[in-house]
Amino acid sequence: MSNAATGECNPIAPPMIVHHEPDGRCWSEFVLGAAYEGPPGLVHGGVCALVLDQMLGEAASEALTQPLFTGTITIKYLRGTPLGPLRAEAFVERSEGIKTFAHGHLSDAAGATVEAEGVFIKPAWAREAE
Repeated sequence: MSNAATGECNPIAPPMIVHHEPDGRCWSEFVLGAAYEGPPGLVHGGVCALVLDQMLGEAASEALTQPLFTGTITIKYLRGTPLGPLRAEAFVERSEGIKTFAHGHLSDAAGATVEAEGVFIKPAWAREAE
């Protein structure tokens, strides 16, 4: 798979394996090292956003089985995300027509470091195929 966030063909993709729960929630536990550093000792904010966009998209698209694309994503940085072991989680809040609303967060052992919410949209070509 060639996905910037989880693709096996991308040597700098964060080392995430996304797990899907029967209730639609998804999660991943992984370690980010120096290759993902922004400020000294912390994960670059753009990498945090990449991880959360992927996680929200996985939850919204029912484990990538439905064609949905990020319409908007809002990232709230609560504190610096330290390099090392992390956990990302996401879930769907609701769906309205062609839009699915998802929430998630990135955390370390001390709690959440970044929160995200996103709106995912079914593309016109997928709506026409229904």
